Parts: sequence; C-alpha cells; structure tokens
Amino acid sequence: MAVSHGGGGFGAFILAEMGVHISDSGDTAARVKLIDTAIGNAPSALPPAAASYLYLHQAEALSRDTQHEAAGKSLNRAYDLWDAHRAGDRPDWLGWYGEAQLKSTEGKIMLRSGFPERATCALAIAVDRAVPRDRAVRSGRLATARLAARDLDGALNAANVGLELLENRVRSDRAHVRLAKFSRYLEPHAAAPAVREFRERLRALPAG
Repeated sequence: MAVSHGGGGFGAFILAEMGVHISDSGDTAARVKLIDTAIGNAPSALPPAAASYLYLHQAEALSRDTQHEAAGKSLNRAYDLWDAHRAGDRPDWLGWYGEAQLKSTEGKIMLRSGFPERATCALAIAVDRAVPRDRAVRSGRLATARLAARDLDGALNAANVGLELLENRVRSDRAHVRLAKFSRYLEPHAAAPAVREFRERLRALPAG
C-alpha cells in the first residue's frame, strides 16, 4: 500500500488512524502491519513531531499485539523524536499532539506489560494535562493502574475525577465504558463504603 508523500505525511497519519479501528475490532496483528506500512512509506523529511506520532502508534499497536519489548523500543523512539522537535514544526493536522498523548500511551503500555506503578506515574501526568473530555477517559485507566498497584484509595480518587466530569461537564461514552470496566475490577472490595458510593453514582449516570 503506497502512502502519498504530499501533505507532510498526512497519508501516513490516515493509515495510523485506520489502525486504531482495526485493533478495536480485535485484529491487532493487522494494525501492526498497517503502522509498519505507514512508517515505511512516510516522507523522508517528515518533521520529528509527526514521526514521533507514528512511532507512538507503532508502540501502541505492538503493545496490543503483546509484543511488549518491541513496544518499549518504539515508545522510546517516539520520545526521542518528540524531544528533537521544534516549536512550529507540527503540521496543522497534528497541532493537538504532545506530551499528554505520549504519557497516556506510555501508561497503557506499562500497564499491559505488568508495570502498574510505572503506568500510574505516566497516566497521572496525562490526566493532569488533558482537556476535560480526555481527562474523563484517562481517569478510568489511571484508576485501573492504581488498583493494579494495590492502591484502592488512589484508584477511587482517580475514578471519581472522571465520574465528576461525566456528572457535571462532559459526555463521553468511552469514559463511561472505561469507568464501568473499572467498577467490575472493584468486585473484591464491594463491601467498602467508598466503593459502594462510587458504584451508586456510576449507576445514576444517564445511559447513552
């Protein structure tokens, strides 16, 4: 599959985004192949920030495909490229990309790799630097990482940040689904008053 060298790598960006939908449907290996194609056919003069974005997608794809060591190498490459970028070198279609996205993906990769403590550090930064809708989504993952690190109080604190945003400021099906998934992980602690309160508030959210 050829990728146009025009548009500062926009064709590679489209392939990377297509990969997200492919892996969401369960075909993680296909996403790995797609992002490899995107990187292999990207313009040689791609700005460092844009190249960082592609390698971050590769890291996420490899992580979902349980290739954890390779994912770590791609993540390091994404960070190195981001560190090499200069203000103003991001294409217009990538103006939103930055450290918050890097930290969010790092957290996901560390959590899947079995390092929840490292995941919490990265995800806490990603939550703090996110816009409200993204903060609501990422709070559920931070809560999951803290619970995996056996920090129930910290997990509930993070989950309640996302919950409060859904109650008062934003609507996000992704955030709602993630908090519902986290709630299921709380089953061993179901008798704790703070857990019961969280679950009751989550059930009270409007559906859809």
